[in-house]
Amino acid sequence: MSDERNFRSFYYERVGCRSVEEKKSLEILFRDKAWDKIKIKQFCSRFSVPLVYRCSVWKFILGVIPSQKKCHEFIMEERKSQYLDLLECLKAMKYVTHDSPKEQKFLEMWLLEKYNLAFDRNEQLKLEFHQNLLAITRTLVGTFEDDVDVYWIAKGLFEYVKTWCSSIPQLIETTKTVLKKEDSLLYNHLEECKLMNVIPFSTWFGRCFSGVLHDAALVKVWDKMIGGSYRVLIFTCTVLLITMRRVLLKCVNFTQFITCVQSVNNETSEVIVSKSLELWSIHGRSVMSSPIKEYKPAPTTNYRRKSFSRH
Repeated sequence: MSDERNFRSFYYERVGCRSVEEKKSLEILFRDKAWDKIKIKQFCSRFSVPLVYRCSVWKFILGVIPSQKKCHEFIMEERKSQYLDLLECLKAMKYVTHDSPKEQKFLEMWLLEKYNLAFDRNEQLKLEFHQNLLAITRTLVGTFEDDVDVYWIAKGLFEYVKTWCSSIPQLIETTKTVLKKEDSLLYNHLEECKLMNVIPFSTWFGRCFSGVLHDAALVKVWDKMIGGSYRVLIFTCTVLLITMRRVLLKCVNFTQFITCVQSVNNETSEVIVSKSLELWSIHGRSVMSSPIKEYKPAPTTNYRRKSFSRH
């Protein structure tokens, strides 16, 4: 019976269906009067969060709601009041209108709350870091329905990204190392065509792949990231390139490369996310705990070819 259950769980995961056991495990954690952040983050690191619980899980991990379950409703009422106060301030200052994009409103609300909103905020929003945050918020707007939830999750994500954005150069170098190990032919081609140095790695990592992969697939990567494993983005980047290797091997300039990457559709995004999480489950710990030079590829070359050569 155990073997049958394990087989079914593996099958459901492979076809994109969520395991009943995983959902029940999270529901058990939610029954506690005080939620355990360590356990819930561990759940995120192992599984994709069920859609129905994603908003609550993210809000809890990002500090929007406390561990005491009985306080959640009251705290969210207070969060809503603060949200409305910030929004009314921006309207009174004529910084935003009813027609302003939501991502712009939420970023300016965050800057106002941080006492960092500049008089010439149009120039301020052009800064690379703020453009990255706008892209992240755009994904959240497309993921959650309640604007109050979106703002507070966005705010938590802004603060979280700030804690590791200085490590982006190291993430890029690790990505190159992983790519070289997993697909040396593609790596050498990108190097020989001088494309490796013009790939927008910094933008991709800074935006956590918002605008590159479709939202419905990307949030599964963000489950891991919000759970504390932001280095999962290394494998997302690696698999993005390997999945598109057939067309990338035909690219010889930056324009062709960008055209290729912009063609990632929803189905391809799902494939990329599935394979990146699979690769993360194999090598995630070694990348987090070991120097770059100690990264070791999958134990067999057949794994790579079977997984990626068809896409």
